[in-house]
Amino acid sequence: MSPFWAGLFENLQGRGRNAGLFLVVLPTLLIAAVILARMPEDVFLHYALPGLAGLILLGTLLLLREWMHARARAKERVARRELSADELRKARMKLVRQQAPLPPKNSLVTPG
Repeated sequence: MSPFWAGLFENLQGRGRNAGLFLVVLPTLLIAAVILARMPEDVFLHYALPGLAGLILLGTLLLLREWMHARARAKERVARRELSADELRKARMKLVRQQAPLPPKNSLVTPG
């Protein structure tokens, strides 16, 4: 395998589902471009162009739907219920225990 492809696969390895989608879409677009370039003009104008317009419209609608779902999920994450009195007390105690003592104001010791 060439260093280019090895570097590409190594870079995309930890990126999850989107990397796989990229590796499928890129060759598909290249093949579609070659097919459309070799297609006669009358076939392109009567069949391929309306089909491409439909695919673009469908893709736009799917992206819009996913964007709206992502916004709804983000709003659900932000909306949290209020903590009970017991939960607030425990959280405050935990914060107080974790807080480091502050140095005196006139101290020559610098943090860090």
